[in-house]
Amino acid sequence: MLKLIHSESARSSSELPRLKRVEKGLMLMMIGAAVALPIVALAQYLGPTEQAVYASVADVLAEPVDDAHVSLQGLVVLHEGGDFYRFADASGEIRIELEVEDMPAFSFDDKTPVRITGEIDNELMRKPFIEVERVELTEAS
Repeated sequence: MLKLIHSESARSSSELPRLKRVEKGLMLMMIGAAVALPIVALAQYLGPTEQAVYASVADVLAEPVDDAHVSLQGLVVLHEGGDFYRFADASGEIRIELEVEDMPAFSFDDKTPVRITGEIDNELMRKPFIEVERVELTEAS
């Protein structure tokens, strides 16, 4: 009986390097999948869309569709307080919500041309505004 236990113990210790190789292989596959996942998540559909297309502040104010995507070029002209600012282009002004975590890495003022990207927030009993997700520098128009 003692001999049998000893032989099983010897077999287990000889399989240990093989198990470590399998574990190492699984770990490498998991790391590879984790690295590849964000790359796949960046892919976007670029074809035609049925959503409203807004070229200006006037377009947004004329036909605001709640949660519609919008990308406008202009100036952030005023800080109203908290997360709220006024954005203006040649066609008019609109209130925007720009949260601290969505602020750009660069400083800007009321004379810095920017492109804002976000979604329209249009609820009853309130003027529409844009929830900004990204601010980018642009060339002066």
